[in-house]
Amino acid sequence: MSNIPEKLVAFQCYKDGKVLIGVVDVEFSGGENMSEELTGAGIAGAIESPTIGHVKPISAKIKFRTRTRQSVELMAPVAHVLELRASIQSRTVGGALATSPEKVVIQAIPKGGVGGKFETGKSQDNDRDFSVTYYKAVVNGQEVLEIDPINSKYVVDGVDYLAGVRSDIGMEG
Repeated sequence: MSNIPEKLVAFQCYKDGKVLIGVVDVEFSGGENMSEELTGAGIAGAIESPTIGHVKPISAKIKFRTRTRQSVELMAPVAHVLELRASIQSRTVGGALATSPEKVVIQAIPKGGVGGKFETGKSQDNDRDFSVTYYKAVVNGQEVLEIDPINSKYVVDGVDYLAGVRSDIGMEG
């Protein structure tokens, strides 16, 4: 039996892999497979048929504790490359605690969000909303997920499920 994953110990968020953008919380949503209901001859009822490698829009909400220069720079209407580097805690079979790295890289375009509040002694909760156009997750040094709708890539655990589609429509070779 392998380690039992428990929680995220800590993480940092960097712009372009090197500039720490502040103390933040990050939440992703969306990314569900696009699908269509399939009915007709030979099917008793209906089934939901996902389209290989096609996903609904992915969004990211980044909540800054306070407004920073970096949080304002992320409002520029350009694609920003953000990298989340995390340490994940797990428990070994013998009960010892261990950590391992996780990294998520996204390319994101701001959708807006000037938000925030002014309250003495409290965080400002300055939110930014982004449209994610590229998403890659690396767990313990292994690429486990890559979603790149613009370049027709959908890779899960090393298998590129859109490679055949790209070949079929003349995008490769």
